[in-house]
Amino acid sequence: MTAPLSRSINRSAAPRLAVAAGLAALVFGPGAAWVTAQTLPGSAVVGYHETVCPGGSDTDVSVPFHRPAAFVGAVETIRKLATPDRWEIGVAGGPGWTADVFAESHYARMKDGAAAGAILPVKTNAAGEITVAWPDLAGPLRSAAGDALEIIPFWTLATLLPPATQTALHPSTGMLSSQRGSELLLFNAARDGIEQAPEAVYFVTAAGWFATGPDFPSANDVIVPPNTGFIVRHQAGAAPTVFRASLNVDRSPAGSLISARQGHPRDTRVALNRPLPTVLGDLVLNPAQFAPSRNTAPNDRKDELLLFDNAEAAQNKTPAARFFRVGGHWRRVDPANAHPVADDTPLNAGAVLVIRKAPARNDAELPWVQPAN
Repeated sequence: MTAPLSRSINRSAAPRLAVAAGLAALVFGPGAAWVTAQTLPGSAVVGYHETVCPGGSDTDVSVPFHRPAAFVGAVETIRKLATPDRWEIGVAGGPGWTADVFAESHYARMKDGAAAGAILPVKTNAAGEITVAWPDLAGPLRSAAGDALEIIPFWTLATLLPPATQTALHPSTGMLSSQRGSELLLFNAARDGIEQAPEAVYFVTAAGWFATGPDFPSANDVIVPPNTGFIVRHQAGAAPTVFRASLNVDRSPAGSLISARQGHPRDTRVALNRPLPTVLGDLVLNPAQFAPSRNTAPNDRKDELLLFDNAEAAQNKTPAARFFRVGGHWRRVDPANAHPVADDTPLNAGAVLVIRKAPARNDAELPWVQPAN
């Protein structure tokens, strides 16, 4: 890996444990995560992570934290509905919810069981049931009675970056391009192909969040999906800023879907749902999720993993490094065809990755579960 990329994704010093006043804290160097945990039984683990966003550049960022759960309970019943990609989950205890109080604004996450980590957007809800989205291409939702779940509100642009207080983006002074400050770029996980362009571009003013395009619609309630990444884009000459993500640390597995498509390659952007640094060799990806190559020859190449360099001050960046797996080890793509072993490549907290699936025999959505923090 090149030196700039190493500097970008290895900002953290080694963690050290400090205990004081009933709090346990993992403290890292600049640009890393600080996780604090109250010692009270059942309390949430909360923390923050900061990413420097250089001026005149695109910076990949993510949110390895979630908002407080609106409901925590257990599955009582589960069934597949006739509607494609829809499942109904009944919860134990008769919570008596208001109809559709969670619809299109919350997601269910399975905390344990065979479906642990599954992220399930809530489409509708009744008094004690939720209808959730789970793609048929991912296979059956293998949950069962007694499995723990929680219902969590999505991050939105306005809850993640409140217009009145956020400092990660330079505000725009108006709607015109000439008045534009920073921009936030979101990607569409359903879009096919590779080297995907952002699906939508947003900017913030003193009045709120807005989307670019005709009539500049309000974007305060635009959802930022979990376990994915987005781009903070600063204009040329802009001062650097710091994107700060904070709130609850996930204490149960976290899932993503990796897309494969028949006959052509497919990119999927995913983010590590982990507010601590790690290394490439610690990623848990089985051969069904990430197909290994038979050898290092380019013609035998299967799936690849792409990393971008936040230290490089540029927009519309190309990957700074590409990796593949051979014989249980990660290898870095090298122009000289040396392809060195890269298991120790550092990954920053909340690192954003692009997984490029090779052409597949059939379309599929492959569940990938990151271990619990």
